[in-house]
Amino acid sequence: MTAIASHLLIEHIPQIRRWLRRRTRDSHLIDDIIQETMVQALIRLPELRDSEKLGGWLHRIAERRWIDAHRRPLSPELPLVVDPAVPEPVRMERHRHAGVYAAVRELPRSLRRAVRLHYLHGIPVPEVAIMLDTTVGGVKSRLYRARRLMRGESAV
Repeated sequence: MTAIASHLLIEHIPQIRRWLRRRTRDSHLIDDIIQETMVQALIRLPELRDSEKLGGWLHRIAERRWIDAHRRPLSPELPLVVDPAVPEPVRMERHRHAGVYAAVRELPRSLRRAVRLHYLHGIPVPEVAIMLDTTVGGVKSRLYRARRLMRGESAV
């Protein structure tokens, strides 16, 4: 790794930081994502074929780290023993969510990713479209089909 290549990577940090600031004000999370992005970029630098696309390539790595940072466990942690201190409505709520997570796991991958990003992680549809490299209409269509499948209807 040459000093010139690392200098070129460092030049893109302010752009990545601005992109992340539009998504969160958590400076620690931003710093973590930037650090992980730079580490991945250094490791994968030999894979970059066109140095003119360095900025976009780094942005895509940062975007993937952003998604990873916002992934939640697929199923909530449920107590192994019923805790009498936890009121019954709260216990029922946990079980209801477990069913939702199970239904999401059964969706086709393309639909599942849209549902997780939008409904489970709270990412707005336009940003999900960017992350999935599709249009806003494409994301809305995936969410619609996913809701129908989860209700047991035909996805049409």
